[in-house]
Amino acid sequence: MANNFRLTGNVYVSKEGNDANSGLTPELPKLTVQAGLNALTTGQTLVIGAGVYKEAIYRGVVSGSFIIIADGHVVLDGNFVNDFILQNTNNGGSNIIVWNLYNITFINYRFIQTLSGS
Repeated sequence: MANNFRLTGNVYVSKEGNDANSGLTPELPKLTVQAGLNALTTGQTLVIGAGVYKEAIYRGVVSGSFIIIADGHVVLDGNFVNDFILQNTNNGGSNIIVWNLYNITFINYRFIQTLSGS
């Protein structure tokens, strides 16, 4: 498997991955960004390997912070159909940080941030 991650994190996603993998090491990455997000817990970092990812991305209720970083040029393509949804609790303390923006291209997405709870 050709995973040439230069950055470190808690969960890894790669075009060479498999969603059945744990995603917890560069050698066993998830295939989709969605699966990587699902594997994150509060305070963790998701490292996305270079490539084009055509998928809907939905992060359910977030009660803490997490970071998404690109290790290489990453294109997140919503294909004019999919949304990028980040659902936060509105009782404070929730942050989603997208790092290495110069390496991440969002195309064909509609961004939605919703609040849940109180």
